[in-house]
Amino acid sequence: SPLLQQPLVTNMEFLSPSSSYLLSWRRCCLLLCVMLLMMMMLSFSDCVVGQATIVVDRSVILHNATSYIISANRNHVPQGETNLAGKLAKYGSIKPAFGQKRKMYRIGHGITDGRTDYSYMTGYHFRDEWGQNGPYPYDDIRNALNEAHTMDAEVIMVVNFGTGSPEEAGALVSYLNNVHDATRINQNLPPFNVKYFELGNEISWSTERGHDQYASTEIVYATRAKLFAAAMRANSSIPIQIGLVGGTNSNWYGNGWSGQATTVTNIINIMKTDVDFIIYHGYPSWPLSTDASPLPIMAQNTWNRNLLSRTIFPAIEAAMKGNNISSSHTIKVANTEYFTSLYQAGQRGTLEALYTADTMVTALNLDIFVANNFCFDHGDLADSLFFINNDPNNTTPIYATHKLVAESLRDLVVSINSSGLSTSSVKDQAGVTTVVESLSYVATIDANHAGVTLLIVNKFEQDQTASVSVLGSSSFLRASQNVLVGKQWSNTNMIQTSQPLSTLSNIVFPAASISIIDIVYQNQLTTTARATTTTTTTTTTSTGITTTTSSGSTTGKHDVTYLGCYLETDNNRSINAASIAKQSLHFLLYSNSKE
Repeated sequence: SPLLQQPLVTNMEFLSPSSSYLLSWRRCCLLLCVMLLMMMMLSFSDCVVGQATIVVDRSVILHNATSYIISANRNHVPQGETNLAGKLAKYGSIKPAFGQKRKMYRIGHGITDGRTDYSYMTGYHFRDEWGQNGPYPYDDIRNALNEAHTMDAEVIMVVNFGTGSPEEAGALVSYLNNVHDATRINQNLPPFNVKYFELGNEISWSTERGHDQYASTEIVYATRAKLFAAAMRANSSIPIQIGLVGGTNSNWYGNGWSGQATTVTNIINIMKTDVDFIIYHGYPSWPLSTDASPLPIMAQNTWNRNLLSRTIFPAIEAAMKGNNISSSHTIKVANTEYFTSLYQAGQRGTLEALYTADTMVTALNLDIFVANNFCFDHGDLADSLFFINNDPNNTTPIYATHKLVAESLRDLVVSINSSGLSTSSVKDQAGVTTVVESLSYVATIDANHAGVTLLIVNKFEQDQTASVSVLGSSSFLRASQNVLVGKQWSNTNMIQTSQPLSTLSNIVFPAASISIIDIVYQNQLTTTARATTTTTTTTTTSTGITTTTSSGSTTGKHDVTYLGCYLETDNNRSINAASIAKQSLHFLLYSNSKE
């Protein structure tokens, strides 16, 4: 064919006409071989074309993994709280093995500024509460700080913006962090060294006290926040990070606020380097979800990821550039409250755990530095996420999710993508359709690249099957799947199981489940046989392609490294023909004179 005789690479000027013609025909022969190979593979009845695959590239490190996804919000006082010490000890027993290797404990929420819909939420003034253990919602600040210490948790502190003042904020930071603070010295206490602060809680919402006067727009809010930041930094003996509210919920809107990119831009234009992170609360919200329908709730994090990556992060980057803010100063995003908001009996079960895990996936992939579950405890009410009947030993699937993730993930987030996953579509009330993949996922590695750990969430009520491919890797020492299985969104319990994996092909992710896939490699990237073997034969052809085959395999697996691309077949020849074709064409295009 004249078409096939055309050179497949364009930089051919250095070749003579005869050599160019010869190379073209060599490519023709190779292409025919590829076509024959594809036909042979397609002739097998069990050939899988376009199967669901999750691909990890552990050579592409995105950022550090944050352990502050293992995080909870305080929403109690000691007075009337049953088994508080036992619950603190139980959650404290969860020790993150990755990132900062500490949990986060958020002190403050709607009670801090006060809310107009609750007469008893008048605003928190820490100097008025010395020695108080209640009644709810206010008590001595030392109670909360001691709880964080008991659980070995970092603190993020909400500052009273709506009914407080810059002077009060400065006094609070002084009490917490100033080595010369007289009040704390008189209490014979060392500095608490709290690093993270939020200026108000959901102050973009008109229900928060002080919104109309001090935060009617983001410009009014940020202008006053500048005064708070100055007073706070001046009273701290350690560097602190200050976060500003960017929106009330996942949609990044607020009453009277511009919303989304414009809000973010206005805040940074005013605050400049005085803001270190911008806050949203990751609740299911308009326009995607305004009721308790499970599918829109399961779509919320996909919707959030789209908004964050397409709108919020670009706005932060542009505003930093426009204000000549050095890249040495980072402005991150923080999700300091989230849960499904389903105040009903089944809320503390499978659906909530899936939403928790999916929110963790969002935070890890997008480098959101904290994802804070609301809440640690609230008198066994529906938003008490971790314990049933105030019993430290009667834990929920949300607690199990925190524990599983904390003890499994690794320190660095790496590149990951997928193809062929099943999907569902959800149209929001603004008419926009969100396509939700059945599985959400994140991959982490250690600095020595010795292993890969994936967190994979099956958000659907049907089993999903997918293969995991780790680029540049051809064998592993061992692999396992540790999974919390809910089966249905409505189930209040999840069953935890684990199993070794002899292959990364066609892994079953049970319906409504949370899986940890852990893969351990040798320290160096290798192309040796995966299975335990008794005899290994290595052949190097004249083309320089090395193949390794094994006999005596315990799993019947064979590994082939083909020009750096790892292909896997098993004894029944299940193989992705489309992948072979793509890699073969890649070989043709770049082979030049090395056929």
